Amino acid sequence: MTKTLSLWRHAKAHAEHAHGQDHARTLSELGEADAAFVARQIREHHWLPQVILCSTSTRTRQTRAALSSTLATELYDTLYLASAEQLLQQIHLADDAVQHVMVIGHNPGFHKLACDLMALKQACPHAKLLREKFPTSACAMLQFEIDSWHEMRERSGDLLRVIHPRH
Repeated sequence: MTKTLSLWRHAKAHAEHAHGQDHARTLSELGEADAAFVARQIREHHWLPQVILCSTSTRTRQTRAALSSTLATELYDTLYLASAEQLLQQIHLADDAVQHVMVIGHNPGFHKLACDLMALKQACPHAKLLREKFPTSACAMLQFEIDSWHEMRERSGDLLRVIHPRH
């Protein structure tokens, strides 16, 4: 069976929140435009996930809002600035009836997780981009030949595409 994982890093946020709280930082104008671009690409190509796992930060929730208000979304405090290991633990808990899960979150966890999951044979330009960095607003889609999300392991995913406004 095939499962698809989309990792969407939040769009560009303002450098600092008025009260100095990182969790409450909002998207910049550029971030709002970039999130809208990525969301439009996902919708137009019918790459919508069945469920979204989203960090509770303001910038991730604003990024998520650009996609659709009707998609099933689960908010998790544990995804805020989560490590690659924490992200993978949360993905492992996804319902196996779901074929496409999207996670909206943060670096550096996203960068490490994407690099960890990509098969070593991946030589496409998108893989090269993700090995160098996981830029804000980028959405990476990986495919796995697994029956259960719990089976997802390092180097087992094929990178399908990376959606990003400037790549």
